[in-house]
Amino acid sequence: MTTSTFVFADEDHTLGNALRYCISRHPDVQMVGYDVPHPAEEKLQIRIQTNGRDPSECLVDSAKALESIADTYLQQLAEFL
Repeated sequence: MTTSTFVFADEDHTLGNALRYCISRHPDVQMVGYDVPHPAEEKLQIRIQTNGRDPSECLVDSAKALESIADTYLQQLAEFL
């Protein structure tokens, strides 16, 4: 079991919740959680626990998945407009 916490500056719940969802769908992730420690602090903390795989690899994989979702959404929105 491997656990890491990642801190993102100038981010909030918008990225946190979307990224948490994508990370939770990763097959090597056992647990993921995020928080914004204080509303006055502009930082996001994401904690990932895996079954042995490097958590940073799971984070990168999940960020790419989120990017793909966002690209698909933007393409569909452009077709609608």
